[in-house]
Amino acid sequence: MAPDDPATRRAAGRGLLTALHDPEEDLVREYAAGALGPYADDPAVDQALTTALRSDEEPLVRDNALAAVEEVGPSDARTDVLRALVQDPGLGRAAARILTAWGRNPDTPAPSPLSPATESGNCPRSGSRPSS
Repeated sequence: MAPDDPATRRAAGRGLLTALHDPEEDLVREYAAGALGPYADDPAVDQALTTALRSDEEPLVRDNALAAVEEVGPSDARTDVLRALVQDPGLGRAAARILTAWGRNPDTPAPSPLSPATESGNCPRSGSRPSS
């Protein structure tokens, strides 16, 4: 459960972001991705989950990011990300299942193709760290 105090909540979420972006510790990154859901009201956390879903090299990081997004629940942006993943060989079936559970049609195409966010500096394997 996430802390109620906004400053503590933000600090906890940002701590998990630091763990998510650790290029040396895949197991830690997997757990961090799965634990980020309650902190997705922070735009940096929400963006990190999206980036992990779209482009992380570790399948278990992507799986856990998907579980975190499912926990957070639907938004227009998360719906678009999941719709873009429906054709993904690793996450497509789960993305379609989540969209259906959210009452969203998985067959509706995402508004535009999503590309990896390496240019934004948020790619977990780029060695970048989350901004404060």
